[in-house]
Amino acid sequence: MGIVIRQSIKGTIVTYVGAFIGFLNTLFIATRFLQAEEIGLTRILIEAATFISCLAQLGVSNSGFRYFPYFRTENGKHKGFFFYMLMLPLVGILFFFTIYFVFKQPISAYFDTNSPLFSQYYFWVFPLSVFLIYMAVFETYSNVLMRIVVPRFMREIGLRLLTIGAILLYAFDVLNLNGFVVATIFAYGITALVDLFYISRIGKLSLQHDLKKDIPRPLRKDITTYSLFFILALIGNLLSMKLDIFMVSAKMGLAYTGIYSVAYFMAAIIEMPSRSISTISLPLVSEAFKNKDYDRASYYYKRVSLNQFLAGCTIFVFLWINMDNIYQIMPNGDVYIQGMYVVLFISMAKLLDMMANFGGSILNVSKYYRYSVPFVLLLAVLTVVSNNIFIPIFGISGAALATLISVGIYNSLIVTFIAWKMKIHPFTWSLLKVVILMGILLGLNQCISPLENPVEDAFLRSSLLGIVAVGAIYGMKISEEVNSLVDTYLRKFNILKK
Repeated sequence: MGIVIRQSIKGTIVTYVGAFIGFLNTLFIATRFLQAEEIGLTRILIEAATFISCLAQLGVSNSGFRYFPYFRTENGKHKGFFFYMLMLPLVGILFFFTIYFVFKQPISAYFDTNSPLFSQYYFWVFPLSVFLIYMAVFETYSNVLMRIVVPRFMREIGLRLLTIGAILLYAFDVLNLNGFVVATIFAYGITALVDLFYISRIGKLSLQHDLKKDIPRPLRKDITTYSLFFILALIGNLLSMKLDIFMVSAKMGLAYTGIYSVAYFMAAIIEMPSRSISTISLPLVSEAFKNKDYDRASYYYKRVSLNQFLAGCTIFVFLWINMDNIYQIMPNGDVYIQGMYVVLFISMAKLLDMMANFGGSILNVSKYYRYSVPFVLLLAVLTVVSNNIFIPIFGISGAALATLISVGIYNSLIVTFIAWKMKIHPFTWSLLKVVILMGILLGLNQCISPLENPVEDAFLRSSLLGIVAVGAIYGMKISEEVNSLVDTYLRKFNILKK
């Protein structure tokens, strides 16, 4: 796990610097200079583009992780791997955007009643989707070469800085609303170009290819079958992930979409460590399955699940104990506080994902990948049904509750299936220690008297509980990786004997 830890640490540092910038942007800059409806507009455009771009990739990102070991060569050209990653999405772009343009009328009609502004920018989803597709392609290529930091930097930091620039230009009347939307979209294009330049520096971007030699017929058939099943699974997965935003926009309007998006962002912060840990671990799991080393795959499953869950729970505690302070400090916090229970429910869903959903990634790179299709289709059905039930009753909180229920059922089924078929599971006693510790920290929070100043209160609360949390995590020896990392720094500063 050495390379995993090193790259994960670097990736996590970048991610959290980006998260801090995103935190400032979403909670203080966007809410200060944009109306909730304008935040909702940019969010629905990005979510629509994300939905289409994920499909149009034709499974390239996921299959890239799974099959790169079959293309790897010592000379760095990797048997046309980069060429195929470039070309396949072009087929997806042609197919899915034909559908998107043909069905403009019914799609626009669905949003016109409560979110008519979306229809005005309907066609801008196309260039944004193309930029997202190739951002993902270039990131995948960099990731399979075990270099996650620079693409992560561009996505988490560079893109956010460009977005802030667009907001400020709009806020000071340099751009009108149209210009702001265009600037936001082209920020993604700039990010994709920087990623392309980076991968050209770390590897040979060979466009030479010979389909018959590069991909023998049995492997070609396997890749095609895998990709088709993955696309079917992805449809269900995307519906479950994006449907809440689309339904809130259509049923309640873009202003509520903006409120929901701000709350969702706060909850999404807790899953950011998993992006680095899962990304760098997945190629190793794929290699383990190729070599039929199931003990190694089980080891990664447990360690990744534990470390993700530990990081997520710790962040959630510090987020939740400061919710009142955050909304007091936030510009127009009296408007956005409607999303408080969105933060709670989405956070719970993210924690379940961090504990169990690496199993879904394992399933996708294993020989049982076909079974992922019925699971995600069930997830999509659960999401549709639960959103239709709870949004009319609880509004945006109902959308978040629907996500929590759907994700809980889905992850339970995935974990059960993998335990049955592969005889591996994510559960360890350390997971229980994490739950107990987080409960203790939340209980201790209730013992701290609130201060009148929200900034001072947040600092006091976070400092006191932070000391307790760090000491307990290290003292309870919850994570071998965390303790090893702490010991390294203690020895470096001569606090611990070498």
